[in-house]
Amino acid sequence: MIPGNLFLATLLFLSGVGICINSWYLGLGTFAKPSAGFLPFGLGVLLTFCSLPLCSRYFLSLKRNELSSNEKVWSSVNFTKVFLILLSLILYMLLLVKLGFLPTAFCVQLMLFKVVGTQKWIPALLQTIATIAVVYLVFIILLDVYIPLFPDWMY
Repeated sequence: MIPGNLFLATLLFLSGVGICINSWYLGLGTFAKPSAGFLPFGLGVLLTFCSLPLCSRYFLSLKRNELSSNEKVWSSVNFTKVFLILLSLILYMLLLVKLGFLPTAFCVQLMLFKVVGTQKWIPALLQTIATIAVVYLVFIILLDVYIPLFPDWMY
């Protein structure tokens, strides 16, 4: 049986390598003119390198015989929250084109802060508005990226 840390490190490593390979086929471009695969490639490299310390820590503890056979990986995971996060990401993906960025991001962020983060209403609303404002400022104002803010029928 594979211990949890080794399983997780291997999963992260293989995911990072897979992301790098797939983004390579999209084309990387250059630093001055990045292509579609540039950012995913960088994230894949980062994910791959972040998995290495976890894997090396496992092998060092194996060398020192410090591993316990009762190591439980998933015992502290709240699967309800994991399911809600995955659901919110799927909803965001499905509704972004139909509703636009602002309504979709507002609903998803509020759900994440209120339901998953279990915050009170006022802090959840303020953090939602602040997050959307920062994304709007960075991507739409500073970087001049086109993001449909509202549904097409509103324009």
